Amino acid sequence: MARRPVRTNVVDGLSTLVGRQRELAALTAFVDAGARLLTIVGPGGVGKTRVATRLAVERIAAYS
Repeated sequence: MARRPVRTNVVDGLSTLVGRQRELAALTAFVDAGARLLTIVGPGGVGKTRVATRLAVERIAAYS
């Protein structure tokens, strides 16, 4: 039986995510350790939404 694509409203960015591998790895570690809520803070324009969106896109399969 073929798997259907997961329906979601998460849209991956139109460009690549550059220079945030360390932050993405840290957030992934928190989620893997069982964190249910993460708060990403920082000044406007530093890429908080981009990192959060990429994390969501990478983890979609785990929550289908």
